[in-house]
Amino acid sequence: MVSEIVFHLGDSKTGSTSIQQTLVAQAWSGTSKSLFYNTRSNHIPLAHTLNRSKDRKFAKKRWSTLRSELERSDADIAVISAEVFEFSDPDLFAETVRQYFGKWQGRIRFITYLRPHAERLVSTYAERSKQGLFSGSLEEMHDRLLETKLLTYAPRIAKWKAQWGDTYTVRPMIRSELQGGDVVEDFLSFVFHGDPVKPRAIAGANESLTAADLAALRHIHACFPNQARLRDAQKSLGWNLAQLISALPRPESAEKPRLHRSIAKTLVDAYQHDAAEVDRLYFQGAPLTKSLEAAPSKALAAAQSIEATSYFGPDAMRLIDGLGQLLSRMITAAPNTMSTAMRPKHLRAKQWDPDGKRKAKGGAGKRKSGIAVQEANAPFANRLARRLPQGLRRKLSPLRRRLS
Repeated sequence: MVSEIVFHLGDSKTGSTSIQQTLVAQAWSGTSKSLFYNTRSNHIPLAHTLNRSKDRKFAKKRWSTLRSELERSDADIAVISAEVFEFSDPDLFAETVRQYFGKWQGRIRFITYLRPHAERLVSTYAERSKQGLFSGSLEEMHDRLLETKLLTYAPRIAKWKAQWGDTYTVRPMIRSELQGGDVVEDFLSFVFHGDPVKPRAIAGANESLTAADLAALRHIHACFPNQARLRDAQKSLGWNLAQLISALPRPESAEKPRLHRSIAKTLVDAYQHDAAEVDRLYFQGAPLTKSLEAAPSKALAAAQSIEATSYFGPDAMRLIDGLGQLLSRMITAAPNTMSTAMRPKHLRAKQWDPDGKRKAKGGAGKRKSGIAVQEANAPFANRLARRLPQGLRRKLSPLRRRLS
């Protein structure tokens, strides 16, 4: 079985996609240690068994299956990575890990990356907007995050520390604080106990959208009816379209989503105590406090427009409107099929078969056609009996045998 397990717990918007793509591709050099990563993407379905009530019924199967795979592997280290562990209850997580991975007690490590408060507000705003989950302004997003306490880090980190002590590591998602100035290299250094590991570049890494890109996606999502059954498909649309757009060349003058000065000053007032507390307990040099205090000086004087018409002319808007209406029509008609169809091929379920081709080409189709031939050639009494209720069929069976 694997010798050691590392849980990568997020947070969201801290380079998780780049880390996971590197793990899938095993794209590094500089260590002789072997690593086991058993997914084509991430372990979010595993985390959902803790975070979503509708997925809890799958907990035993998903955690037991993973445990079995870890037992069969002879790798030095296994990594389990899901940024949405950020939203898991630390006590429930600890109970589950000890239940299924008890034999690795003392050989499990955990790591969380924290994005500075101001940057996390912008990234969360962009992420939820592109997925159709939020259509308001930065100020409205700030109010929502204050209410949910998503950016109040200290209490959450304290709960994880209480469960795991020194085996739990928290790192600031600040380039100057990371190994090699890169979160992937920093993560690999942690996983491989400080070995001089260097990641290789991965094509299609998760680049940020421009402000214009985000405005266009928001406009497309506005074409959809407000129906809960479409949420997952809209999230799939936003995530996958953003992946494609961000990989394309962009104008040099393109601007990313940014704070404006008034909201930046509001953030300083709201989170300066939390930043100071996290710095005091976990970091050297107060990196979160410094980043927060610098936010107003880096911010724009006025708020960026969130309207697509501010970035695109009438001809482009006509195309965006048409695309939005077409996507709305397609996804409303078949949200589950479209949700899967928009994923890259390697991330679709292996047995996914929207056109029913497997049945037509496989043995099932042949069996059905064979049954139809047998049915046509069967004696009339037998064919009639097959259409009768089972109880009546048994009573008439002597008569059927005589007529056959």
